[in-house]
Amino acid sequence: MKYAIVDGKKREAQKSGELGKCICCGKDTIAHCGKIKVNHWKHKSLQVCDSWSELETEWHRSWKNQFPSNFQEVVMKDLDSGEKHIADIYNAKQDVVIEIQNSPITLEEINSREQYYNKLIWIVNLQPYIDNIKLHENILNGIYDAVYLFWQPNLNKRIKELRNIGNYFEAEKIKNEEDEYYSYLYNKYYFHNSHLVSAEDDYFLLEWKYQHKRWNYTSAHLFFDFGDSYVYMVLESIKIWNGFIVKRFKKEKFISKYSK
Repeated sequence: MKYAIVDGKKREAQKSGELGKCICCGKDTIAHCGKIKVNHWKHKSLQVCDSWSELETEWHRSWKNQFPSNFQEVVMKDLDSGEKHIADIYNAKQDVVIEIQNSPITLEEINSREQYYNKLIWIVNLQPYIDNIKLHENILNGIYDAVYLFWQPNLNKRIKELRNIGNYFEAEKIKNEEDEYYSYLYNKYYFHNSHLVSAEDDYFLLEWKYQHKRWNYTSAHLFFDFGDSYVYMVLESIKIWNGFIVKRFKKEKFISKYSK
């Protein structure tokens, strides 16, 4: 945690060993300050009161620091159940929570957070996976190469295997059905998004090898951070393949919008 309650006020850790109270559960916390990890507070008992919390990194802290301090680490309580969680960023006027996610997360937890918070925006750190990511500036060519042609070797392999064992009828049936199905997928994504090509070079096909499939199923707004000066908003996930259609925004504009 970045903050704890000290002398009745919410503040950051300043010196290792100083004591405070958890902003969520009110139990004792102790400050940890050093050169390797960012200054933070931990429960003295080592028991974590918020099951959604994760180890804070420099990446987390740099994002939090872009927002006013009263927007950071805000305790959100469900009045019916009494359940409490600490939102990374909360803009009360816009009633929007921004969750800054670095570590892997289960689909169940994604769904739980989206149901718990009234309005949620995800910012997911993709910097650790940057070697497995490619941005296609030409969406049409990218979708054709990555989605349609991606299936052709599998299709041809299945047909060849059936023909080798003499099952020509089934091979021809699959060829017709599968070729029609993959053509449908190609047409759906190719033509459905053809209008994006004329946009101001802000739309991309994001190809993510070994993609974390869980992010295909989020219902909240989803943004990716690659470590550059942009955030990339997912417009559409391509569930049959490892990719997303994204639009990029300047980070400064994004931060300005949700800091007001």
